[in-house]
Amino acid sequence: MARSQDPSQQKLVTVFSTQDEMEARMVQEVLANAGIESMINSEVPPSLFPMNLGELARKDILVTESAAAEAARILSELPDRDQPDSAGGPADG
Repeated sequence: MARSQDPSQQKLVTVFSTQDEMEARMVQEVLANAGIESMINSEVPPSLFPMNLGELARKDILVTESAAAEAARILSELPDRDQPDSAGGPADG
């Protein structure tokens, strides 16, 4: 008899990191819309250091190990955050 592993017993893996709280929430929403549960693990509580302090302010998006491959696939299909939108770029197809 096959039984699914309890999500609370699965290892969590980081699928995305950012220093921007809003970007972290947007990525979490994209994953939620795809049916993937995630959590944001902020290394420093925002009330402790309200300013962006580099690695100290990093926000990691964590998913269960079993969902990591699908989450990575979904996130890889998002527009590159370092590239500006190019309305006049080459057409798809």
